[in-house]
Amino acid sequence: MILTTLDQYSHLKDILNKEIEKAFHYKDDNSFNTDFFQLMKESNHNNCHLLLDENENLIAHIGVRPVTLHYKGQELKTILLGGIVTKEEFQGKGHFKKLYNHIKSIYKDNYSLAILWSDNMSVYKKLGYTQFGLTAVIGDTPSTEDEIKQRGYHQVPIQQIPKERLENKYNESYKETISIKRTLTEWNDIQKISSMKIYMNDNNDYLFFEKGQDLKGIIHECSFANNKVELSKFKGLQLLNPTPLDNNSFYIHLAWGKVINTSDFSKFLSAITNGQVSISEFLADSDKITLTINEESYLFKREEVLPLLFGPEQAIELQDLIPQIYITGADSI
Repeated sequence: MILTTLDQYSHLKDILNKEIEKAFHYKDDNSFNTDFFQLMKESNHNNCHLLLDENENLIAHIGVRPVTLHYKGQELKTILLGGIVTKEEFQGKGHFKKLYNHIKSIYKDNYSLAILWSDNMSVYKKLGYTQFGLTAVIGDTPSTEDEIKQRGYHQVPIQQIPKERLENKYNESYKETISIKRTLTEWNDIQKISSMKIYMNDNNDYLFFEKGQDLKGIIHECSFANNKVELSKFKGLQLLNPTPLDNNSFYIHLAWGKVINTSDFSKFLSAITNGQVSISEFLADSDKITLTINEESYLFKREEVLPLLFGPEQAIELQDLIPQIYITGADSI
């Protein structure tokens, strides 16, 4: 078995893309490479991890996108996992776990949190991942281009909008959440997601609509996330937001997550809560973590910690201490 990266085996990119699109049931008019440009771009190939057989044939792939989550000056190094696939004839033989453990050993010293999106609950529960966080959906009717236009928005090529304007709007909209810190590189990458449409109104409010096959009929980022007046214009439509609009809104979980570096994660918690919250390992190789809130310590199973911190079972004692963690569709992989 060969553990390597797409950077070292770039000639396998097309083969890999076909396997991913087959596993995710992609239609011919959509492209995984386009929808998830940040993950699959050439400059990130060193983070696209491959398991090959002795003849250098593809067995499995796990893509990693390193990002920084931030909140009021505090930063949390995080990895987003995506493009996860094991070729059908190799499934059920432990290859995925072998590749995952390899990746974990690479990133755990420099990154604190791992996040992924999947419907394959049984696999990720075995690896210690748990559903955590909340995303509000303000309606159950699929959004359409006509519905968006009726609300005073018009489609604009993203390349024509100054990135500084988008950056300021994004930072203002999600300032009360733990969100992804976007550098100029991130904004340049977003411009490359040609399957995603951007709409603006005369007040320079923007929204991101769809992302190829991934987010059909969904508004998944907007510059008015904390503006109830503007949000109310979209009442009833599928728009993802950190907080609900009214009683007709409903929640879905944000993602699957796992703390991979307890010490650094605890430092982040302590920093954003002025020292009121921290976590620590209970015992080496234990499945328990100690959560400390205002000097009171509680023992929980490791997989219970993220839901306790960020929902959906957020501890009552933490509701005024820890802000929501939120990742928009433009960044999810």
